[in-house]
Amino acid sequence: MALDAGYNSHEAFTRAFRDQFGMTPENLREQGSLVGLPLTTPIEIGSGTALPTLRPRFEQQGRMQVVGLSAMFSFEDTTGIPGQWQRFMARCAEIQRQSQDIPIGLGQAPDAEGQFRYLCGIEVSEFDDIPLGLEAAVVAPSHYAVFEHNGHVSTLYDTYAGIWNEALPEAGCAVADAAVIERHNAGFDPSTGEGGLTLWIPLSVRYAGQ
Repeated sequence: MALDAGYNSHEAFTRAFRDQFGMTPENLREQGSLVGLPLTTPIEIGSGTALPTLRPRFEQQGRMQVVGLSAMFSFEDTTGIPGQWQRFMARCAEIQRQSQDIPIGLGQAPDAEGQFRYLCGIEVSEFDDIPLGLEAAVVAPSHYAVFEHNGHVSTLYDTYAGIWNEALPEAGCAVADAAVIERHNAGFDPSTGEGGLTLWIPLSVRYAGQ
């Protein structure tokens, strides 16, 4: 079943299932019931449809301080990110000195093997008594190409593909070695994945279009 669902191995499927539902498939079979299981709408990563037409705006962002929960992922397997968001949101209220109401995602630049660190976090005015298991991150001032993603989060892959493969090259932009920022819109609903977000792609200054 794991291979039919598009996973590379049974272990990858088990990790994704546990991250999403808080138990393994084996635990669910032993339980013999779906009671208490948070059922979700199926998510398809990469629809195979034509890439969306995207036009960036250009913004400058000052220094940011963020506290959050991070984990390593690869381009081939990002299925654990929804579960990571669930774990972070359960602890977000523990973070002191929050300066914004809406959490953000930070995707660090990948290494040569395609591995990257993703952090779910909240901006803070200062680092003060960081809760155990969470970490601090500083985002240096930078120029960004900002893209709108108005669809469901399950189609985010297509938007990123359109950005990397078409929009940035057409705009003559060069990406800086820094974190991509994902900002959820004020109306974003984490329970449905609807409401949209903006993707802030860090640029080399000379390509910032300003």
